[in-house]
Amino acid sequence: MEKQARLSGQISRTHDNIKKLGQANITQGVLEARLQALEEKWRQFQNDHDKIENGASSDDMKMRYFTEDFFSTTEEIYLTQKGKLLDYLRVFVDRPPEVARDDPIPIVRQSLPKINIPKFSGDFTEWLNFRDLFKSMVIDAPLSPIERMHYLKTNLTKEASSLIASVPSLADNFEVAWQLLSSRYDKTRLLTNAQIASLFSLPAMTSESSSDLKVLYNGTSNALGALRALGRPVDNCDDFIVYMTVQKLDKQSRREWEASVGAKKEPSTFKELQSFLENRICSIEALEGATKPRESSASTKTAPSSAVRNSKKPSSSSPHQGVKSHVSNTLS
Repeated sequence: MEKQARLSGQISRTHDNIKKLGQANITQGVLEARLQALEEKWRQFQNDHDKIENGASSDDMKMRYFTEDFFSTTEEIYLTQKGKLLDYLRVFVDRPPEVARDDPIPIVRQSLPKINIPKFSGDFTEWLNFRDLFKSMVIDAPLSPIERMHYLKTNLTKEASSLIASVPSLADNFEVAWQLLSSRYDKTRLLTNAQIASLFSLPAMTSESSSDLKVLYNGTSNALGALRALGRPVDNCDDFIVYMTVQKLDKQSRREWEASVGAKKEPSTFKELQSFLENRICSIEALEGATKPRESSASTKTAPSSAVRNSKKPSSSSPHQGVKSHVSNTLS
């Protein structure tokens, strides 16, 4: 824990230490070196945190390190410090080419635009969505290479983050890092296998539940959409997809599906099943919504009567008090 506190302190002082150098000594090379050092400290902090978390007992989890979420606090500090360094580097990158890159310049504070992209962990089922969003919001945006590198590293976790962890956060290295990711995850065969596996792993429903039905509906639709994007002939697999999806429905939903199909001779299409599932979700949600107020109302009515009965118990064996108590209980 002491080592983590020390690393967190070093990370938080990155910007202040650069300011101590004085503007005359702040060059692009200096900033890039400090950025690399910051990345290394954060990587070490993450690795040590994983070891601490994996070896922690139930009693250890009560320590302030966990209860006050020291990891998340340090992560915010790291991102703030890195953002400031990238702001400074941007000034160098945007300078006219005739100006020497190592000449000192005034430090100008510029805020990076906020870009919200779902983090990519290395799960093949997440790659297509992450790749397309990152291309449209970062690569195709008017950003410098060093800023693209910042967004790339801050939006990767777990295996994907480890893949480019050794690539220094320098402007010239963005293409290298992106190519590493693309080479690892842009593989149609593995992406196809991952989506098919996600279809088979969708849980079967055990009861009538709108939330469970949404999981099945969304999981199936998303996987098929991804397979289409990969150019796979999923539209020719309706018979298989419909059968597999229907088998995962709860008994009541399956009965209603069969009733809706009726005496139809030809196999149903997945589009027809989608329409049925959408209507079924709405129906179950309506029923669930109608049940909750009744339960709440019932509990509201019974609680006061119980309180009244308790508050009006006779304090003695007087016949009159007994009659009053009986009347009170009857009216309540």
